[in-house]
Amino acid sequence: MRAVICDDDEVLRTVISRLLEERGHEVIAETAYGTDAVELVTRFGAELLVLDLSLPGSTGAEVLRAISEARAEATTIVFTAFAHDELERRALLDAGAAAVVQKPDFEALEAAVADAEAARA
Repeated sequence: MRAVICDDDEVLRTVISRLLEERGHEVIAETAYGTDAVELVTRFGAELLVLDLSLPGSTGAEVLRAISEARAEATTIVFTAFAHDELERRALLDAGAAAVVQKPDFEALEAAVADAEAARA
């Protein structure tokens, strides 16, 4: 899958990119900004978006809404330090996230990516 990584932490973006590339995915872009993520996903037809919630200038929830409004086909996995709040988690899933994963659980992130792959197959 062609992927975009959106997280305000550059080191974490690099780690996520490597994880995806090791699974055979093509990371087409990384960004710290939600508005850029929406544009990159729609412009390049990304199939996967790994999205943080805490971003400069916008929130992950706003990005989910924008992705939905753009009718983008990307599967969005929210990777956040705030996944412990069940109401927030449910709201993100209702807004279009395929999964919400607690940072820094990279095994759970890998599992969510595998589920996204299976759903696209």
